[in-house]
Amino acid sequence: MPSASDQPVVSSPDAYAAAQQAITDLLMATARFSIPPYDYWEPLVIGGLTGKYTLYPIPFDSPCEYRVLCLAASEVTYCSVSKEQGFIAPTNGQNIGGAPSTPSQGRAGVVLAASLGQTAPGPNEWLPADPQTQLLIDLNVASSHAAWVTILFRRRRTSAGVYIEGA
Repeated sequence: MPSASDQPVVSSPDAYAAAQQAITDLLMATARFSIPPYDYWEPLVIGGLTGKYTLYPIPFDSPCEYRVLCLAASEVTYCSVSKEQGFIAPTNGQNIGGAPSTPSQGRAGVVLAASLGQTAPGPNEWLPADPQTQLLIDLNVASSHAAWVTILFRRRRTSAGVYIEGA
C-alpha cells in the first residue's frame, strides 16, 4: 500500500489550477456532467382558421428566447408572430420571410407566407422573451382553410445547469 509520502503534492498555484482544470475536463467528458448550453422546450404548434391567437404563459418562468420554426398551410397564408399588440399579418407579400422594421426590444416580430400545401421555414433567429411575454399570432388564411405555426423556446444555462438571468 502506498504511503502518504508517495502521493502527488500540489505545491504551486499553477499546478493547482492545472489539476482543477484536468478534473473539470474529465467531468465534462462524462455524459452525466456534459450539460448543453440551452434548455429547450418541445415545439409548440398553434393555429387553425383565420384569426388571432395568443400564447400565454410562455413555457419558462425565467428570461428565454423564442424562434418561429415554420408555417404550415393548406392554402395561401400570411402569418405574423409578435410581442406587440396591433402587429397584424399582411394581406399581400410585403415584409415576408423575416422581421419588419418596427423595433420592439430589437424586433417587432416575424412575418411569414406559405402557399398551397407548403411549409415555409422561419428565419434562423432567436427573439427575446420573458415570463410575462404574450406571443400574439395573427393568421390570414384563405376561407375554409387552416394554417399552423410552430414555435420553439429555449433558455440559456451555465455548465453547472444554472439558468442565467437575463441571458
